[in-house]
Amino acid sequence: MTFGSGGRPHLGISFRTDDLGDAERARLSAMLGIAEEVGISRIAIGDSQWSHFDAVIVATLMAEQTERAMVGISPTNPVTREPSVMASVLAGLDSLSKGRACLVMASGDTAAYNAGLKPGRRAVIEDYVRCMRDLIRTGHASYQGREQVVRWSQWSYRPEAMIYILAEGPRMLRLAGRIGDGVVIGAGLLPETIEDALERVEAGAKESGRTLDDLDIWWTARPSLERTVDEAIEVAKGSISSAGNHSMRFGFEGKNVPPELAPQLERFVASYDTTQHQFAHGDNVRRMEESGLTEYFYERYGVVGDPPAFAARLRELQSRGIDKVWFAWGAGKLHHLELLRDEVLPAL
Repeated sequence: MTFGSGGRPHLGISFRTDDLGDAERARLSAMLGIAEEVGISRIAIGDSQWSHFDAVIVATLMAEQTERAMVGISPTNPVTREPSVMASVLAGLDSLSKGRACLVMASGDTAAYNAGLKPGRRAVIEDYVRCMRDLIRTGHASYQGREQVVRWSQWSYRPEAMIYILAEGPRMLRLAGRIGDGVVIGAGLLPETIEDALERVEAGAKESGRTLDDLDIWWTARPSLERTVDEAIEVAKGSISSAGNHSMRFGFEGKNVPPELAPQLERFVASYDTTQHQFAHGDNVRRMEESGLTEYFYERYGVVGDPPAFAARLRELQSRGIDKVWFAWGAGKLHHLELLRDEVLPAL
């Protein structure tokens, strides 16, 4: 029994590994085995030198230990790696995986801020993506006015590799529709945010002579799957608080924020501490709770609960038109995928 068949949602997962010792590699191997077993079709590692080891190493292990799922890095950014470097990574993964590599490009969050840098602007992201594509296809490109040349393009497994854009705000959603092979929408899972996001992606797609049907559209969600609902809610607090900050840090315009929550959101984002990003019991979680934003963030960004509640939430999202959910699982554990396989999937 697999995802994406019989009306079940397609699922993807992005997570991190906290070390690369024998036990961690064994855990990673077991998780990849379950992911392939149940038909999870996108498997990726986040790219943040702040929180975990190098994403390229882990993505290589993923490519070697899977056979069907697309594998790659989700998300990366245009700030901490040169496009020629990332193009080489993407082409290498594509060769290793025999055409299964993918990359999700975002503006940059903790990877940028905790290196004393600023996230990449939309124009930079567009230039970066174009540069990577040209390098993979021809070996020649330009980036920010600088010539880029590589010699490995002649050995690329494919002349194209799948590049998604992770988009939250209205202008990024439009950009994603215009330049992405696919879009990972992070605007939220509420009915009003879903409708608005699709309209903006569609507008961007039209600018490049395409329709929504030409794009591989996914929705990112913050998951927490535990034996009890209370435990799942507690475990998710760090991730949920980070989702609220990430999607609102550049302002609320065009983001379907209830007016009565705007003052609390503004204070929360202004005081967000990136050095405590996704900490389950840090100051960011405390401020989220004190601001009365917890329930709103869970409903807008989360898939949280015990197995029955988790399955019910996925069915609810399907009723809203979401049939491709890409989980940003953070430090995912083996028992999460075991619960997904043994108790959530049979209920769908």
